[in-house]
Amino acid sequence: MRLALAFVFIFMYTINFAQEIVYSSNWVTGIKHQVIPKKRSLVLNNGNIQDSVMYSKYYKLRKVDKGQLTLDIMLKKVRPLSVTPVRFNIAVIGGNKSYNSLYYYSSIPPNKISTKIYIPFDLETDSIAVYFTAAGNFSFSKIEVNAEIQQGKTLEKWEDKFLAKVKDREMVSNLAELAQTWGAIKYNDPSISDKDIDWDEILFDRLYNIFDDIETPKQSIDILLSYASSETNRDSTALKSDSLIWDNLDNSWIKKASLLTSVQKERLQAIVDNPPAFKNKYIDRSDNLVYTKLREKTLHKNVLPNVYERLVNLFRYCNVIKYLYPYKYTLSGQFDSGSILEELIPQFVRATKTLEYNNCLLALNASIKDGHSAIPTLPIEFVHSIYGNFAIGLPMHIKKFKQDFIVTTIDSSFSKKTGIEVGSPIRKINGVPVNDLYKKISYYIGSPRPEVHEYLVNSQRLLSFVPISDSIDIVYATDKIEKNIKIKGDISLSRLFSKLKDNNTTLQKSIEHHGIYNIDDSVTYLNPAHIDTSAAVNALISQSEKIILDLRNYPNGKFDVQSLLPSNVVIAKTQKLSHYPQRLIESDITTTDGSNHRPNRKIVALISEASRSNPEFLAMALRAAQRADDITIIGRNSMGADGNVVKIPLIGSPTFSLWYTGIRILYPDHGETQGIGIKPDVYVPLTEEEVTKGVDNILNNAIDIIRK
Repeated sequence: MRLALAFVFIFMYTINFAQEIVYSSNWVTGIKHQVIPKKRSLVLNNGNIQDSVMYSKYYKLRKVDKGQLTLDIMLKKVRPLSVTPVRFNIAVIGGNKSYNSLYYYSSIPPNKISTKIYIPFDLETDSIAVYFTAAGNFSFSKIEVNAEIQQGKTLEKWEDKFLAKVKDREMVSNLAELAQTWGAIKYNDPSISDKDIDWDEILFDRLYNIFDDIETPKQSIDILLSYASSETNRDSTALKSDSLIWDNLDNSWIKKASLLTSVQKERLQAIVDNPPAFKNKYIDRSDNLVYTKLREKTLHKNVLPNVYERLVNLFRYCNVIKYLYPYKYTLSGQFDSGSILEELIPQFVRATKTLEYNNCLLALNASIKDGHSAIPTLPIEFVHSIYGNFAIGLPMHIKKFKQDFIVTTIDSSFSKKTGIEVGSPIRKINGVPVNDLYKKISYYIGSPRPEVHEYLVNSQRLLSFVPISDSIDIVYATDKIEKNIKIKGDISLSRLFSKLKDNNTTLQKSIEHHGIYNIDDSVTYLNPAHIDTSAAVNALISQSEKIILDLRNYPNGKFDVQSLLPSNVVIAKTQKLSHYPQRLIESDITTTDGSNHRPNRKIVALISEASRSNPEFLAMALRAAQRADDITIIGRNSMGADGNVVKIPLIGSPTFSLWYTGIRILYPDHGETQGIGIKPDVYVPLTEEEVTKGVDNILNNAIDIIRK
């Protein structure tokens, strides 16, 4: 009985290691397990290693749904014996016979004397393997690796110290100020980059100490400021240039900060008001101002970062948006005031399961309402994270039209079994009104426009995914009578779902004809998404008097649509990040080619909510050329996500990526497009037959217009 209680309430293990040295010209060539049953940790004293060494242990557990592996690593007096870099790595793999619940891989800096690594896992696990590897030619006085698994009561105590802190609103506010101070120095002060300081590591140390009650947030902020330059930029002439755009400049949080002294406020204000133009180690623009690439350490490959890493991911994202996002001025000040931090800090701390954490990232992504990152992952992964449970696909497509949710495609065997048919309205799934499911999904879509939400839910079949359960209840209507059926929640449903295809005859025909074909003797249909070779296209276009240009798919780059337009036409104004955070620099974009331009040709361009980014830019080019040419844009407003994209690297390896639009795109008269889209000259409303039957009303209207 005592033994059983020990397993239930304490259940803490120390993993033993096996030792093996394998010589090779590059890396470890094999593993041989040598059991060391009595030692509680791996300890090597006073030795030297040439080439490679690996220590490993496969450890069998009683099945557990949730836990944490803690690795304590100590490297003392590691000294290279050659110019070959010394490398230390930790790899951890956990799971059971069905799947891996844990995959962690990370490097350890040789100059880091002591490293503590926390690796949470949240799926059923019955075994964990730990590998410590080293490579290079070096000597050492001591290498020690301790490992323990925490679960049950010990894990609860570990979690409680974090949960208790974020229940305190003042503590959350203080952590938000810490994050803002950290970001202000990171992007505005050259000392971090010039001295190659690991600013993430400095923040980790602060968070460790705050949650261990070693230092207060106020003390942590004092330490951060101690790394800042002693003198601020004196030469601020460039910052006063009329060419800089100031719409995003807002550092009002500094005056309102409760932890900063008046002297510190004045100093930090000077840092953000007068940043010098310096090469920031966290921003790679390859010596131009167009494409921005963020340099951030991902640290490891685990899908669930520990609580400190989750907070650092949150702090990173919020500061990237504050200082680098060209459309920050559209976000109601939540990234300037720190309110988004205060809202999400408790959620990121409480997210001790992978899907909970993914849900936090989706909420963060949706907060900027950027169409470039409207759905930042595969549809099934998106739904997993929203529902907090793994989902399966029902073998039917459910689409929204006005207030109804209608079946547009269904597997024949499933239809025969259930009585559900094409056209049947679906009312409830597992007792939840479908409209409530739609609202829940829509909340996490990164766009400010309801019609874009509806388009993405329909086109990505998001309402067809339901959380896995033993049985699924569906309420549907037929002949104006509601019916209720119950089916088994079986994975075979997903296999049937994967075979379903929408009836999109326009898309299918475009693919079959490689993106170009004659509608009649005078009208040519052209879709840049499916073009094979521009030479063949140019030959056909040269004979075409009228062109229907379909911009509802993303072009493949094999045909330059701008060649249809006259050269030297100003298409748009672009505002890109300057060398100074929060400040943009403007330039014009003009057409350059014109090789396929014919002034007497008639062009009708098709756009809709499906037109995103490059197609929107092409529509802007057509709009700019309308004065000289016979051009009509028909359809519905495009998505409203023009410009290029920038990826925000995250610690760990989530199942999706977070992006933002890296360049502000405006009409030549400075009219807005982001979140609005390109407005057509001729509006074609969405109809039920377009949603349910795939009838292409936009193309049909375009044919009528171009023939007149």
